[in-house]
Amino acid sequence: MRDGLNGFLEISMLGFVVASCLFMVNLPI
Repeated sequence: MRDGLNGFLEISMLGFVVASCLFMVNLPI
């Protein structure tokens, strides 16, 4: 269960980083 939890946290963190990067890139300046 711990391995699955770590994998989920890693995937969620990567997704958050990618989403934040895309948001900053697409942000109209």
